[in-house]
Amino acid sequence: MKNMKKLTLGMAVFFCGGSVAIADTMPSDAWYVAPSVNWTKPDTSFGVGKRDVGAGVRFGKALSPNVDIQLGPTYVSVKDTNVHYQQYTLGVDGLYLFSRGNFRPLVLAGIGGEYDKKDAPGVNTSKTSPYIDAGLGFQYAFNDKVALQADYRRVHGFLRGNDFGFKRSDNDYLTVGVNIGFGGAH
Repeated sequence: MKNMKKLTLGMAVFFCGGSVAIADTMPSDAWYVAPSVNWTKPDTSFGVGKRDVGAGVRFGKALSPNVDIQLGPTYVSVKDTNVHYQQYTLGVDGLYLFSRGNFRPLVLAGIGGEYDKKDAPGVNTSKTSPYIDAGLGFQYAFNDKVALQADYRRVHGFLRGNDFGFKRSDNDYLTVGVNIGFGGAH
């Protein structure tokens, strides 16, 4: 747990604090909005064994030729027999893009908060907890204002309390979205 706190703090400093130093090298208007659809496979410990669809929206900004930052919420709801599980996330991700050409492979890592809710016979519980995530994917730029982004990420939750009967969760997300630039190029 002590190492995870250090990792989370280090990532926060890198993505938030470290980005301020390089932000002034990019146009101040290089923002984009990224609505998305995600397919989620929740951790089986939540009592659901199927995958389902959710949605999200992120706001992103190019910080350097290889680094973007994205922040925003996602939502997913999964019903499996008599169990209903929901997760909301709100977080910030740092993306390292290996290119700014049309095809842009990327890796990502981030931090945030998640709200998990489970309704099942005899169980009605919810909790807000911190998470870290990591993943990989790509962007494909159609022009300087529109790009497709697809990524796979694992959201590792540090569940507070013992309301769910376990302390760690690993939800998998496959996300497909469209990045729509406003202002400068992204």
